[in-house]
Amino acid sequence: MTMTWQEEGRRYAIAPPNADEDLQGRRLFVADNDGDLEPALEILSGPHSGLQEITATWHRPVRPLLVQRLATEVVTELLDGVVRRSEFGWPQANIARALSWVGREVGRWWGPEWPLDGASAEEKSYAAPDAEAVPFAWLGLALDTGDVEVTTYQDDAYFGLLFAPQVRDALVDNDPRYFRLHESLPLPVGRIEQVTLAIDRTTLDDPLSDVVLAEATLVVGGRLVPLVAAENYGPDEWHRLDESVVVLREPGAADRINWLPPQPARRQPSANHVAPLDAVRYGHPRDGV
Repeated sequence: MTMTWQEEGRRYAIAPPNADEDLQGRRLFVADNDGDLEPALEILSGPHSGLQEITATWHRPVRPLLVQRLATEVVTELLDGVVRRSEFGWPQANIARALSWVGREVGRWWGPEWPLDGASAEEKSYAAPDAEAVPFAWLGLALDTGDVEVTTYQDDAYFGLLFAPQVRDALVDNDPRYFRLHESLPLPVGRIEQVTLAIDRTTLDDPLSDVVLAEATLVVGGRLVPLVAAENYGPDEWHRLDESVVVLREPGAADRINWLPPQPARRQPSANHVAPLDAVRYGHPRDGV
């Protein structure tokens, strides 16, 4: 059922997907200068198995509070009866906040890079400039609405991605003798045109755990930034649902990594045709690469 309303002199409408689309979620329409309703935002989820993907796609400017409101309503509906601790609402709020970054402008990224495991503190090494996966303790983003942070949270035995509404950590508080500090990361800047979240529901087999926000892919200025909650345990050994924010060069990298535990099935395989983040060169500390 389509719902229409007037707000601050503009006409809006929200509609569910068509019956033949096999999708859940909502589409938001905003009236243009001629009064015609045009697509502005959609938050949709398709059939799923172990990983449920929810995608927010931006089409035209929408007030941030309206995006947040729609994201909260859609996520609450999609996870109704799934999240066991729904009376607290924290998992839904985190997922909705991540989706609500769609449409925002990113001006800069920064963060402390973990060394790769498997070596002593004296012999520690970091990801190569062309590495497919690079682990960070957290990532800061300068949005047009204020600075925010992507870090991890722990839900019993599992870690997921946490989208914090403000930066909680300072780069100078991370030991430069251990971390490789990046004051400006060479990740894409510009508008966040799309946010896709992968929610791991296989963790529900654990009676102490809820769904976990395991992965996120942001389309920023036409380029993809895939993020995974994971950790490096040595050469070619990556553990999912662990305590680092891992940046992948492209979605296809996730399929080439031998994850522990293995990635659950998703509706469609990751796209391997997407151009890699070839400008991402993780150089020396504080080099502003």
